[in-house]
Amino acid sequence: MRQSLFLLLPVIAMLPSCGPEPAASKSAAVEISTSCKAADFADELALCTTLIESGKVAGMDLAVAFTDRGDAYTKSSDFDHAITDYDHAIELAPEFALAYGGRAYAYVGKEQYERAIEDFDQAVMLDRDFALAFYLRGMAKLALCDIEGGEIDINTARALDPNVGY
Repeated sequence: MRQSLFLLLPVIAMLPSCGPEPAASKSAAVEISTSCKAADFADELALCTTLIESGKVAGMDLAVAFTDRGDAYTKSSDFDHAITDYDHAIELAPEFALAYGGRAYAYVGKEQYERAIEDFDQAVMLDRDFALAFYLRGMAKLALCDIEGGEIDINTARALDPNVGY
């Protein structure tokens, strides 16, 4: 029996806080903020879209902006737009574990658990300390009735971070 997405929704609030702090870029002595995080997902969408479309950030900073906007789309259950943004982030920074974790979570929202597990696999391969990715991969495995695999991942996550999932 599939687990409901609602069991995973409280975890989405933790996802954005797991990544690296975005570095600020300098352009003609004016500091450009590369953070578009906001408490309200609508504000976050607007801030990230403005930053992405500004042309003032590139590389990892742009990947972070796409990931942040993907997180905002995920919070609003707009999983298709989220996946598109995570795809852009991964194109820009293929080593960015948080983008894979975000895209995986969006696939969970679409109840595409097998695809989510593939992305969680990539996320934990890139960052062996990504406790939330282990935890969410475990939850996706449980949704597919892989009890043993799910418990192993959840135990691994809790060994890395005893508070993950709470």
